[in-house]
Formats: sequence, structure tokens, C-alpha cells
Amino acid sequence: MNFNYIESLVAKAKKGDVSSKEIIFKEFRPMILNISKRTFVHGYDFSDIEHECYATLLKCIKTYDLDKKRFVAYATMAIKNNINYLIKKTCNRSSCEGSEALILNGTLEHVLPSNNEPVDVQVTDSILAKNLYKYIDKLPQQHKDILNFTLINNGSLKEYSKNNNINYPTTVNIKNRAINQLRKEILT
Repeated sequence: MNFNYIESLVAKAKKGDVSSKEIIFKEFRPMILNISKRTFVHGYDFSDIEHECYATLLKCIKTYDLDKKRFVAYATMAIKNNINYLIKKTCNRSSCEGSEALILNGTLEHVLPSNNEPVDVQVTDSILAKNLYKYIDKLPQQHKDILNFTLINNGSLKEYSKNNNINYPTTVNIKNRAINQLRKEILT
């Protein structure tokens, strides 16, 4: 891609030249197709992602400052950032929309228990807790301490690091190692 040629096309496109915009679209087409093929966004198909990329490119042409002389890099980063934003937005949204969401209406609220859990759920939770304690007891003392403090006593890692004179990143690493070791114990 000839960067100076693209810069001149952008200057013409900003003045309203439609053929320059079409040429810019043709120049960016291989990159946009590549991104569209490699990207999965829930609720979007290939052509939707492709159209989002072109819309971003069009917006880049409109907002670009001609004095910078870096349109290709500017547009490429904008397109990638927009696709990443779409992915992030659909990940955050998917748990509260669609088939995963539960809408409580007046009739369903009366069917569900308000505060008291059913006996079978309480018994199941009790059995799971006992098994969890059994697996935690097999871990080294430092791992037991951090898991008990954070999981059982609902303490924060910041509190744990302050109470034990350990810096915070080390505390995070200890907890991650403890959880990984606990996971191995449970799965074996």
C-alpha cells in the first residue's frame, strides 16, 4: 500500500470526492476481509463485521487530521479497536439479553422462594462445602490460609496482603497458584 498515495486520496475524499473514497475502500479491502474472516462476534455474521469495518474506515476519513500523514496506521488501529469494542460489548451484554436472561414477572416471582432455600439445595451446598474443605486441607499452609481468608471469610486480597506483610502482586500469584492446585486436587 502506497502511503503517500493514500494520503492524497484521503485529502480528496475529505473534499467530497466519491471516487477517492471508493479507491480507499479497495485499498483497505484485503485487510478488512482478513479481519472479518478471523473475527467472531456473537450476533454478527461475516458481512456485518465487514460493514462495521467499512463504517469505521468512513468515519476515519471524516475525522482524520491531514497534517499527521499517518492515515493508514490511524485507520488500521481504529478498525481493530472498533472490532475489539464490539467483541467486548457483546460479551458483557450476552448475560443479560437473549435466552440467558430471566425476566421475572408477577406470576413467576410468587413461584420462586423468596429468602429461604429449599432443603435439598441446602443439603447439596453443605456436601459441596465439606468436600471443598477436604480438598483445601490437602494444600500447603500458605495456600490454605489465603483460600480460607478470601473464599470462606470473604476477605479481600488487599487485606490479606496487608495483614501478612506481603506485597499485593505476590498475594495475587499465591492465590492463583492455590486455586490451580485446588483445581488439580479436585480433578484428580
